[in-house]
Amino acid sequence: ADRDQAWIADWIGVAGKLGAKNTRVVAGKSEPTPATLEQSRTRMSQLLAVGQAAGVRIMTENWLGLMSNAESVLWLLEKLDGQVGLCVDFGNWRGPNKYEELAAIMPHGDSSHAKASFLDERTLDRDDYVRCLDLAKTAHFAGPHTLIYDGPNNDEWFGLSVERDVVQPYLS
Repeated sequence: ADRDQAWIADWIGVAGKLGAKNTRVVAGKSEPTPATLEQSRTRMSQLLAVGQAAGVRIMTENWLGLMSNAESVLWLLEKLDGQVGLCVDFGNWRGPNKYEELAAIMPHGDSSHAKASFLDERTLDRDDYVRCLDLAKTAHFAGPHTLIYDGPNNDEWFGLSVERDVVQPYLS
């Protein structure tokens, strides 16, 4: 963990030298427990200082084990007094509570990974994607939507163009 912390801190410095305004830091891969959440809070607090010195805002994402539910994401954001930004990824959570969980964190989002699910090589799960975009709209999300294609078709540009066509009306 200390080695990873030093490595991340070095990259935050690089981001600052390159003129980046933000950088995403994974909150942790472990399952969320009081101990792992507290460890993440401590380490993120230390990285916040590195980011401030480099002129880079630290962000995290609803991704991997530690940030696998809204309760954990909201806990971390609250404990860090709103100093850490949040990228909300539409495609990182699945299951019956996906929309409820996304709705809980969306008001705290600074950016989104507008990642659609695809039913097959050419068919976007439009209902899911529109529902996620509607959640962002309802939450008055004003950040950028970054299109991420992670589908079964090897033609990434095709997937991105399909996503773009659905997202476009939400940008006006």
